[in-house]
Amino acid sequence: MNTLKAFSDKERAYHAYQARMEFLREQHSIQCYLAELRAKVEQEHHRAEHERANAEQEREQKERERAEKEQERNKWGQGRFHVEETI
Repeated sequence: MNTLKAFSDKERAYHAYQARMEFLREQHSIQCYLAELRAKVEQEHHRAEHERANAEQEREQKERERAEKEQERNKWGQGRFHVEETI
C-alpha cells in the first residue's frame, strides 16, 4: 500500500509540475504578446507625433510665406500711394 501511495504522490506532484510549467508557458506567451502590442502602440505614437510636427512646420512655413506676401503687397501698395500723392 505504501508503494502505491508513493507512486500516487509522485504522479500528483508530476501533474502539478506539468500544470505549473504549462501555466508559465502561457504567461510567457501573453507577456510577449503584450510587449509586442506596446511596441506597436509606441511606434504609432511616435509616427503620429512626427506627422504632427511636420504639419506644424508646414503650417508655420505657409504662415511665413503669407506674411511675406502681405508685407510685399503692403510695400508695393504704400509705394503706389506715395507716387499717387506726388502726382
